[in-house]
Amino acid sequence: MNLRAFLGLALATLIAVVAVIVTLTVRSNGPATRAPGSILLADLSKSAESAAKIVWTRAGDVTTVVKAGPDAWTVNELSNYPAFKMQVDEAIFGLARLQTFEPKTQRPELYDKLDLNDPTTSEAKSSRVQIYDAGGKLLGDVIVGRVKSAIAGQESLYVRLPTEPRTWLVKGKVELPTNRTGWVDTTVTQIDLPRVREAFLNTPAKGPRVHVFKKDKDERDYTIAGMPADYETKDIFGAEDVARVVQQLNFEDVRAAAQVKIDMAAQPHAEFFTWDGLKIDLWLAEAEGRSWAAVKASALPDAQPKDGDAEAVAKEAATINARTAGWVYGVPSYELGHLRKTLDDLIQPKPKS
Repeated sequence: MNLRAFLGLALATLIAVVAVIVTLTVRSNGPATRAPGSILLADLSKSAESAAKIVWTRAGDVTTVVKAGPDAWTVNELSNYPAFKMQVDEAIFGLARLQTFEPKTQRPELYDKLDLNDPTTSEAKSSRVQIYDAGGKLLGDVIVGRVKSAIAGQESLYVRLPTEPRTWLVKGKVELPTNRTGWVDTTVTQIDLPRVREAFLNTPAKGPRVHVFKKDKDERDYTIAGMPADYETKDIFGAEDVARVVQQLNFEDVRAAAQVKIDMAAQPHAEFFTWDGLKIDLWLAEAEGRSWAAVKASALPDAQPKDGDAEAVAKEAATINARTAGWVYGVPSYELGHLRKTLDDLIQPKPKS
């Protein structure tokens, strides 16, 4: 055997030995307290329909999701903003269906390998989920860790019960968010960019309002109104970035309107108009160290939806207002930055030849 072949064989053997050591390290090191193939959370499995509260702990933050009606849930820490029911159902019924498959380590120093360390620490990747019924009875309490590859075509993940040192590989799928706003639909506005005819930015303290527009639906670029002939745009997408704000505006935080006061008769104020007669108004304010926006939609008197339904735009405006009325949204700073632009931010003198 030549030297290259010998070294290759030695390396392969070393890798195999390390793999066996790692596998044995996280495997069971003592008798399991429950049989493989059993339902992990028996009480929740029997009473999932009666779940009325979820307490979710991740990376040191605690989020409480509470049932507010037959098909309605709210998030306490987000001013009781409506929760995304599909997310709630996936968490509850996903946990209720988990089945034990293989016992794993019960050594706390190895929990981190399975993402099952203490979820109250800021660095933790684990999630603790506690589910209660309306009377306060605990139906299920589990710490959820890393997702593993599928077992016989079925998804699997690592879990442990807070009352037991044993960890488990379980069969099943549990969809949990990675942050608090993952429990809600974070959509503020969703207006296709080709629909946006023009936008106005009203910031009196910074000079005349900015107006970007298209004269025709088929135009490729937006025009900046009031640009002198000897000026040019600083960024080829600068005007489009202004119009694009309402295309897919999502929030990072939300508060009840009473908690963050925004004067909807004052400035700064942005207006967006679509070709078919929808108007979106955005008011901006600073509070709690971040930017917030209030939103209102309306249908113009001459609204002309392309499908011929005279009420379509009015219905769309009503749907937006039903979602946004009474709320202010903490939106990404890069989005609100576009709404604070002045004419000087968008244009510059042409280079002299």
